[in-house]
Amino acid sequence: MSEHTTQEIKAIEAIEKELLTLAHAETKRWQRTSILMMEVEQNELWSLKDNAKSFTQWVKALAQKAGVHESNFWRCLKAGRFYLKISKISEMPGSGENSDTDKVTSSGRDSEIPNTTNSGTTAGAETAIPKIENLPPLENAEIAPETLELVEKITTAAPPEKAREIVKSALNGELSRQELRETWQTYRPAKAGNSRGKGTQKPAIDETKQTACSLIHTLANDDKRQTIRKNLCGDTDYKLFSEVAVETGTTRNKRRIDAVLVANGGNRSHKSQSNKPYNRELQFIGVEIKVSKSDLINDQKYTEYAPFVHQLWLAVPPELVATAQETAPDYVGILSIGSGPEPTDLSCSTGPSKTPETPDFVEIVKPAKPSGTGESGQSEQANNSLIYETAQTIIRHLVFR
Repeated sequence: MSEHTTQEIKAIEAIEKELLTLAHAETKRWQRTSILMMEVEQNELWSLKDNAKSFTQWVKALAQKAGVHESNFWRCLKAGRFYLKISKISEMPGSGENSDTDKVTSSGRDSEIPNTTNSGTTAGAETAIPKIENLPPLENAEIAPETLELVEKITTAAPPEKAREIVKSALNGELSRQELRETWQTYRPAKAGNSRGKGTQKPAIDETKQTACSLIHTLANDDKRQTIRKNLCGDTDYKLFSEVAVETGTTRNKRRIDAVLVANGGNRSHKSQSNKPYNRELQFIGVEIKVSKSDLINDQKYTEYAPFVHQLWLAVPPELVATAQETAPDYVGILSIGSGPEPTDLSCSTGPSKTPETPDFVEIVKPAKPSGTGESGQSEQANNSLIYETAQTIIRHLVFR
């Protein structure tokens, strides 16, 4: 046996010993676990173990020996890979070997990190992973692997500019894990199918759905929230739920409202008009997303949602505003959501005076028409019993998801 092989055997034994210690350490250092696993993977040290015919088998045997689920090790490894990707680093820390690709060689599962292309997409038409400068080394990363796992999922479906914004916010600790889960659920419909299983083709991105998901994400994650709060939600806070199923009776299957904003109260403006106490009941505001002209003109099914919400709005890109004004019923409000230098910076044409640093991103083109009495702030088409069904659907989502 050569001296080189002897050193490698000692290396894998030392690594396994440290990994077993880390698996049961009170303060787990996932970063160190990831670095050690990448060393085993890239140098194929696993091949020196008699009980392992692949890197995957080695990880499984290690997990059994440690008495933990193997997903614990895979999560650390994947988090480390992704962190290196967004750090503009393509080689393992300390390896000293440059790589001209963004691939980590392995014969195990999840062995490749998709190569990005000049067009901003990857094989299977996935979104390119954004690169972030000046991040600390992997061993000093201050972010949980579960958080990185969610962020990586989002980057596979969100547009590049949104993905970069989300990655930076997550690394700065500005997004909770729950917020990231909700963001992933928002963008998930943009992916056609899934990529589970060895050799499975990565799902393509539906660009129309991706654009629609971006508009929903904007409504849910506005950092100022003044526009939506003041003009849609009665100047109270709100929570967004996407893909809310309702039984319209016009089809055997349930239809889905793109987004329902649940606001914590009625419209304050009606208090001064009617001199009646402020309505503290929950308000349900439906938002239909349209991103193509043909869909906007030919698909009027969204009007069936009006009885299920207090107000119904149509959200479109700026180039479709004129078409929306021509085709939308009188009681439907129109939101124009466009891109700007700061995608999460929202302003409103009827809101406070704007400064040059605050680009127009969300504009209230036409408010949803209130009832004739001007007391409830709801559309004349609203049906309280059907609104109750909407509330039931959302409660089911919260309790049983």
